[in-house]
Amino acid sequence: MILIAVLLWAGVAAPWTAAQSSSMLVVKGRVLNAETNAPLSDTHVFVAESMNGTVTDSTGRFRLDEVHPGAKRLYVSRVGYANEAVDFDPTPGRTQVFTAERCRLVNPEVLRFEEKWWGTFKAQAEKPVVIENRALGYRLTYFLKEFEKSGSVVRWDGEPLFDPLTPQDSSQAARWRQNRREAYRGSLRHFLRALLDDRLKEEQFELYRLPRASAFRHTSRADRMPTSRDHILEPSPDDSTYHLDVRDRLEVVYRGEPESELYLEWADRSRRAPKDHQTSQIELNEHPIHIDPHGEIVEPYGATLYRYFAFTTRMSKRLPREYEPPE
Repeated sequence: MILIAVLLWAGVAAPWTAAQSSSMLVVKGRVLNAETNAPLSDTHVFVAESMNGTVTDSTGRFRLDEVHPGAKRLYVSRVGYANEAVDFDPTPGRTQVFTAERCRLVNPEVLRFEEKWWGTFKAQAEKPVVIENRALGYRLTYFLKEFEKSGSVVRWDGEPLFDPLTPQDSSQAARWRQNRREAYRGSLRHFLRALLDDRLKEEQFELYRLPRASAFRHTSRADRMPTSRDHILEPSPDDSTYHLDVRDRLEVVYRGEPESELYLEWADRSRRAPKDHQTSQIELNEHPIHIDPHGEIVEPYGATLYRYFAFTTRMSKRLPREYEPPE
């Protein structure tokens, strides 16, 4: 699969307070592990697009002096955790708490990186990569074959093996069930299974063809043409998979969930309000591509994903093939 995305793995919780100092503000806070509430030392904390940054102490605390009033974006970065970016508006005397579930790379030492002068970034793994996803309750053993990032295009190939984690209590088990359901709803897999089952309308998906000439600029309703399952999908000769084929770009609108604030931040569209639906695009690199009964694309680089599918098709959102959403 080729993705217009950057792999983002959440990993910290950062509460802070703001106190006034003349016309500037002093921002104080503490960075904690979201699952255990243990303090995280040696964590880099800085205000975006500024020279104002620091490192947390042994208790996870930090202090940023001379912060201008107004909306800010705070970045939190620590080895073994994903970078976290949160928007906040420091107000004297006010406490704000931001929590992100953890998705942790257990054995980063197995990875080897290579960066070319022309901007291509590659990663290889000497052994399977182990990822602990405390947001969804899985431990992944990922057999990485290839990872490459060039500009805004990220492509990777590999096979994950899922092992369920044991919840600490019934509350965590319920949270994992809810997070898994949310990860599935509106995902590429959800769409492809609805397409295979001829349930696009029931699952709140709309399907359009988008001429390639208009795909590279801002699209409007006038650019796209409604299409249907029968025009793009047919069973393979042995009935083991389905063939998906279309020369134009596909646009998929999901009406079941609104856009998230995190998506707007990732897409650099945080200045506008979230829409009440999610829009994705798919462009085929091979003709046709094969879809298996689980709603997975068989060819590793058979399609390029844009917009919401690119945002959600990340390792932190992966679910095992056996996952079935509740009725």
